[in-house]
Amino acid sequence: MLKRKKVLFVTNSLQKAGSEKYTFEIVKHIDKSLFDVEVLTTADVHINKKFPHVYYFELKKLGIKIHTNLHRPGEIQPQFIHRLPFKKISNYILFRINRYRRSSLYHKRLNKLLSSFDAVILVDALFFHHIKNNLNPNIYFETHLMCHQAQFNRDFKIYEAYDKNSTAYNFVYADEYQLKEIEAQEVRIKNTFGFPLSINVHDLAPVNYNKILEQKEFNIGVFTRINRIKPIDKILEAFEVLKNLNSEVKLKIFGHIQDPDYHQELMEIIKNKGLINHISFEGHAENMLESIKEKNVSLAWIVSIYEYVGYAATELCMNNIPIILDNIDGNNSIKPIDNETSIPPYFYTPSELAKHTHYILSNNKLEELQQLETDKFLSQHDLEKNISHYEQYLLNALKNQEAKIQ
Repeated sequence: MLKRKKVLFVTNSLQKAGSEKYTFEIVKHIDKSLFDVEVLTTADVHINKKFPHVYYFELKKLGIKIHTNLHRPGEIQPQFIHRLPFKKISNYILFRINRYRRSSLYHKRLNKLLSSFDAVILVDALFFHHIKNNLNPNIYFETHLMCHQAQFNRDFKIYEAYDKNSTAYNFVYADEYQLKEIEAQEVRIKNTFGFPLSINVHDLAPVNYNKILEQKEFNIGVFTRINRIKPIDKILEAFEVLKNLNSEVKLKIFGHIQDPDYHQELMEIIKNKGLINHISFEGHAENMLESIKEKNVSLAWIVSIYEYVGYAATELCMNNIPIILDNIDGNNSIKPIDNETSIPPYFYTPSELAKHTHYILSNNKLEELQQLETDKFLSQHDLEKNISHYEQYLLNALKNQEAKIQ
């Protein structure tokens, strides 16, 4: 019997968001007869009650070992602090504890943990700095790419922490443009593997789309987190145009407000455009499909980069909800070209997004678009099929790593 390979997945948090869902799906469904899997999260999974670490508790239910306390070595209990006679002494000790978090003891503990695995797999290059100084060159390491450089200010470089002189970096990507962005930042790539964002088809709960259409309401849904990383200004512009073409349509924005200042700006824009009665913020959708049924959402507009479709949109398509992409990478390296024949259709221009949406609605094309997208996503994003390819890739990579160090 083959000895199972010990694999550690490293993630920043386990909240209900894209990279966290990606980690959860792989860890849950990877073949446990081949891999002994554990998880390290570098965030405190207990402190955020408004946006809880849902996948932490889900993985615990599955019996997955999760390491969560490596950022807090040498903690002093609060009751001990309260016994101290002077507040200044308390503050000084707290200051020393914060520095201690990055002490040699912390690094020794992290080194020991990472070195006990056959493979260390980082989910999202944004958090490479958490572990970059603790990687053992004899341990196989790869990064799974979760975002695009085009999402961020040009002054911020996702791959800044990666050593440009190293030739040992392995990357697993969901979109080939991610590799181009790595190369543009002069980071050398050793091996790559394409792994589409995937969902277990047995977990799907497809919406009865005919029932939504029977409502005769044209509600467009936007599912996002309200921040400037994926701005929705163009969505508001497009909706203003669409509203002039179809006075009955409404826009429902679902998402956790991460940037209150940006939310306030959006509210001012909505008010100034006279759309206050036609656009509503519905808050965080704990269950997208239930929210869609409750609010009779007929179609979703998705903020996209390079036509890339994230987990939320993938889940929508695989559960019978049609989408149209609002691409926001127009100021970057590729020439913006609207494409209404693509599946899903994508647009850089707000007016073209609005006009095509109006065409879909007014010509009863919603169900046709839904069927085309559902068929495509079911064939390309089936987790059972895709993870079996990844398992074989990882086994081969570990075999090559063993041969290298022998």
